[in-house]
Amino acid sequence: MIRPIPASLLLAALVMAATSCSAETDNPDRAADSCAAVLGESGVKWIKGNVAKNQVRDLDWEGDKLGRARDQYRRQMESWDPDGQHWESEVCTVSRSRYPVSKRLMLEFGPSSLAFDAPMGAGNGKVTPVNSDVFLHQVSDYRGDTHYGVYVKCKIKGTPERQGTRTPLAGVLTDTLTRGTSDREHMSYLLHATRVMVRTLDCQNKPSVPTTAPATRD
Repeated sequence: MIRPIPASLLLAALVMAATSCSAETDNPDRAADSCAAVLGESGVKWIKGNVAKNQVRDLDWEGDKLGRARDQYRRQMESWDPDGQHWESEVCTVSRSRYPVSKRLMLEFGPSSLAFDAPMGAGNGKVTPVNSDVFLHQVSDYRGDTHYGVYVKCKIKGTPERQGTRTPLAGVLTDTLTRGTSDREHMSYLLHATRVMVRTLDCQNKPSVPTTAPATRD
């Protein structure tokens, strides 16, 4: 599912409602294929293992294939406009909507309208530098839902040299579905997915994305 990014991918995630097309199937393992492609089988097991056992078969799994997400991303970079509107792809969405309270895990990637070195500003959550290519961002919205974000310098072939810094790859993971998952675990699954996206996009600068999130102090 493709949605616009009017500003920063992460800040937009706080106010944009999810739109999704149905991907229900009688085979829950096959339905999880898109999520497995980006989170790995361990990520799918994490999701299934952190919801009630009697609810696993009622989960709705959907997401854009990596090839589609790559093509959408590259299409935006072909006519690169750092001040233009950008779009992100929902590469994994898992929802539980057949209960009084709907729950959802959503993972999105797209080109950010916020430059890599732009200041977030006061009140816009916690920023954790990882290395010269990557930083993490964590912020809560008015409902108390936490959004875990990552920004990565990703230079796409054929674009101006400054594209990778001015329009970095951005990802956001929002999770109201799983139980008992720490912030660091969420960030580590997000980083795993980011490594997959960096390979899929063939970032020319070869950014160094770690496998696990660094320990942080509040």
